[in-house]
Amino acid sequence: MTTADGGWSRLLRFVEGDPCPGTLVAAPRGCGRGVLSTATMTIAPPHAFTEVRGEVRALGSGGADAWRDTAASADARYVDGIALTIGAPRRHVFAFVQGLGDAFGPGLLGSECPCSGGPQAPSFVASAYVCEEPRLSVDGTGRFYDNSDVLFDGLDVDEVSCQGSIESAPDFQASVGAATIEDLQLHVMMSQGPGDEDLAIISADLWIR
Repeated sequence: MTTADGGWSRLLRFVEGDPCPGTLVAAPRGCGRGVLSTATMTIAPPHAFTEVRGEVRALGSGGADAWRDTAASADARYVDGIALTIGAPRRHVFAFVQGLGDAFGPGLLGSECPCSGGPQAPSFVASAYVCEEPRLSVDGTGRFYDNSDVLFDGLDVDEVSCQGSIESAPDFQASVGAATIEDLQLHVMMSQGPGDEDLAIISADLWIR
């Protein structure tokens, strides 16, 4: 990621090993939601902003379902993954979506990323998201974290229809509309329990201007 065009201020830098912020808790690596359906960190901006950019890296576990169990607004748990929102009621900024892992095999399109044939994002999200699926998060012994395939880095994308797709981008830039001083919130959210599906953040680098 580059700070293209200048004028950017760093809002958050988190790396694996840092204390888990907000209601996030320690995962086997990085920070996740624990037993909650949604865990949240709140970040106060140092000045008004109209744009957010950055990158997030995560590890996925089990069988996440991308947009299968979405909701009508950002005030609800609306994605399996990580959501950035502002305001109250919440307004969607960007999402990092975890689709069903490659090891589950074909025939489960309802839980896969849109570029793999899965459900489209809700209208309030539009195209403000990326989506990736871990390679190996289940086998005959159970469901577990794929520690080899880092999510949302644009690498190790096996699905041909997702290679080079905007859904597979390694970073993002999003507009929030009119200038605001509202807090930015980062949510780790999943529709099922951690024994079924989970996700942990191992790094995040967010900027505003």
